[in-house]
Amino acid sequence: MEYQYISENKIDHLSLHDSVIDKAYVNENELILEFDHLDVLVTHPLNPYPVAKSSGKAAIIFELFEMVQSILYDTSKKKG
Repeated sequence: MEYQYISENKIDHLSLHDSVIDKAYVNENELILEFDHLDVLVTHPLNPYPVAKSSGKAAIIFELFEMVQSILYDTSKKKG
């Protein structure tokens, strides 16, 4: 995936409200989460608008991450 904007160390200026993770994977020393969209808050340096804006397809990439614990919650047998 190619990105139009790259924002480093600004995760506190993004909102994941109603965002869906399309894909999550590990690529060498990176954990990559691809989203259908992210909300770029008004406080983000790259947002020129006076309101939050939806980004469209986006990713959050964690570099040099460390896996502390991993769990899988099986919802295949959950009713309702």
